[in-house]
Amino acid sequence: MTATTTRARHPVGGPNRQVPWFHATTARVHTRVPTRTCSGRAGGGTIPGVAVHILVSLVLTLATAYPALGEDREDPIKIGVCVKRGPGRCLEKWGPTAEYLTSAISETSFTIVPLRSGEIEPAVEHGDVDFILSCPSCYVGLEHFYGASRIATLKNLHLNDVYTVLGGVVFRRADRNDINRLTDLEGKTFMAPDEKALAAWYAVWREMKDHGLDPHRDLAELRFSGGSMDDVVYAVRDGEVDAGSVRTDLLERMALEGVIELDDFHVLHDHSLHHDRLGDDHGHLPFAHSTRAYPEWPLAKAKHTSDNLSEQVAVALLSMSPDSRAARAARCAGWTVPLNYQPVHDCLRELRMGPYKDYGKITPGDVLSRYWPWITADATLLALMAAVIVWAVRLNRKLSRTQSAMREGWSYVQTILDTVQTGIIVIDAETHTIVDANPAAVAMIGDPKEEVVGRECHGYICTAEVGRCPITDLGQQLDNSEHVLVNVNGEIIPVLKTVTALTLSGRKCLLDSFVDITDRKQAEEELAKHRDHLEELVEQRTKELESSREQLRHSERLASLGTLTAGIAHEINNPVGMIRLSAENALGLRDKPNGADLVDRALNKILGHAERCGQITRSMLQFARQEPTEKWPSTLNTAVGRAVEQVRADAVGRGIEFEVVLSSDLPDVLMNPIQVEQAFVNLIQNAVESSGPGTRITVLTESTPDAVRGTVSDHGRGMTAEEQARVFDPFFTTRFREGGTGLGLSIVHGIIAEHGGTIRVNSESGRGTTITVELPSSSRREGGRLHVQDTGR
Repeated sequence: MTATTTRARHPVGGPNRQVPWFHATTARVHTRVPTRTCSGRAGGGTIPGVAVHILVSLVLTLATAYPALGEDREDPIKIGVCVKRGPGRCLEKWGPTAEYLTSAISETSFTIVPLRSGEIEPAVEHGDVDFILSCPSCYVGLEHFYGASRIATLKNLHLNDVYTVLGGVVFRRADRNDINRLTDLEGKTFMAPDEKALAAWYAVWREMKDHGLDPHRDLAELRFSGGSMDDVVYAVRDGEVDAGSVRTDLLERMALEGVIELDDFHVLHDHSLHHDRLGDDHGHLPFAHSTRAYPEWPLAKAKHTSDNLSEQVAVALLSMSPDSRAARAARCAGWTVPLNYQPVHDCLRELRMGPYKDYGKITPGDVLSRYWPWITADATLLALMAAVIVWAVRLNRKLSRTQSAMREGWSYVQTILDTVQTGIIVIDAETHTIVDANPAAVAMIGDPKEEVVGRECHGYICTAEVGRCPITDLGQQLDNSEHVLVNVNGEIIPVLKTVTALTLSGRKCLLDSFVDITDRKQAEEELAKHRDHLEELVEQRTKELESSREQLRHSERLASLGTLTAGIAHEINNPVGMIRLSAENALGLRDKPNGADLVDRALNKILGHAERCGQITRSMLQFARQEPTEKWPSTLNTAVGRAVEQVRADAVGRGIEFEVVLSSDLPDVLMNPIQVEQAFVNLIQNAVESSGPGTRITVLTESTPDAVRGTVSDHGRGMTAEEQARVFDPFFTTRFREGGTGLGLSIVHGIIAEHGGTIRVNSESGRGTTITVELPSSSRREGGRLHVQDTGR
């Protein structure tokens, strides 16, 4: 058996594999026509046929790029796409998706880069593409070796049936009755598109292996077409090979295109009558297929691609409508969240391919490399055994001398135990029998020592029941804790007790030491009686005060509730207004051209502002309960910019100008963007309401060595020194007649404090106010600043 790679093949009258190479973007079209002439052999293309194909592909590509003609976008974002049926078909199918992303993500241009199987890994490794759309097995390798990560999975579409799984189909000509099972392929010639394709080869190989067939050993010849699956179908149809394999839905699509007849082929090991599932929520394959089901093609980001751009692309793809031009061109129903590609890992691991090529192999070099420290240690140990034996002999002599010293030491300890006034008892930890007791303990118990030693402590000197020992059974610790001791007359003696575990002659014991605290307990009882009397007097006076103050607190609660309600209405007024404006726009756009897209955008804005109302409400509840909020790294410019946009309309209506100066190189801040945005909305709205027509409000951001700073300045009425001292007090306001609640700056102060920041007020009556907010940054960065002059008109 031999494995060969054959040249791609097309149906009679079609172009050969030497087709123009296009890079289609929404702004440019690059072409490179090969200088090699086309052959006129039977089944190959003619020069006029190539020219027609080039012209059709160019027209389709220009149509894709037309909406962006005239734009000059530098450095487009490159999406590498694995070629299944030739570069021309690839561009026709995925070019509109590049156009869709260009229109969905502002100031960003996208381009499609068709890649054959052998070109994918180098393109990702060298950073030539920013995103990659390839078969799942190729993605698994890119993830393992080059750090690619999936952001969305394709939702395929065929005859209005949506599915997110794929498989492989093994087929022969209908008139080959000698091949009916996979095992019949032994000794036959076989063709697949590419040796790294999941559905068209790896999945098929796995099924062959399950049936005891080794394709590299048992087939007469194994060929690969070089990536084009159409060529496999034509090779089987024309009798060049006995059987072949492609991915699911290809035979059905080619039949719909009119280039083949399904009745000319027979599918081996057909699973289409069964429900091969990849989880309950992925559906089954509605096509003829011969293998297990695997997740559809993923779109993955390269390691160097920013997370921010990847998030925007993922959101745009997940929002793609099945009726959009991009979805129709790709013959899909849009995109879904990334699926679990563990089945692909399982397939490759079983075949020992891709990242699992060397899975399970262990060589002597591996053993030596991994365990050399232990091997070296064993050799060293053997060399030192003689020295250890000599050392042990010497140590035995030292032990003899040490034992003599220990006996002297024990005599010294015994003398201390006999004279100390603290009771000490040694108890066996397993049997709870008393092993020893010093004179102080014997005196407190009231029995002779010979009666004490050998008795079980339960029911004798301890009130605990058998099996309920606080130390050995309940796992408690007694360290200078109050406890009780029972004497021979059954009297309870309060003691201050400490229990320590130790080992004596190989036996686990408890060292129980205690001091009689009867006098102290009696003094505490007398003191408690006096304290209780005082508490009764205080409680009586307190009830009298509470009775007289209850009516006052009730009035204050009603007043606070009213002002709090007004404050909440003030906080959510802007997003509610935007929701109403977006709803009115949506009602007026339903019957206009592209009305559906415009209505969708309006509805998305409504959802966004509704979510903001919810976030504001949750933030106020968290502020009221003083609970920590969820935070993540974000830039202060985003929160400040959104706050300006919310207040801009009100400022324009009052004839107030805006100057916005945002630093272009701020470090990220660990924060909750919604709460910080809410804080700056309050600050800017206060500035607007304190300013008159013709005045200016300045909003700027900048970085310091340790923090990120945001400043709001106005030329309004200003505040006195007394007002500045109370400006953050709840319910204090200088605009009571205009409806001010006094909650805004109090909430702002709470938000900034919860983020570990500071807020300063600098104001002069009649000359304006400047409020500066500083939030701690996670890094030190310096850079220029982006200056935006906004007149507000």
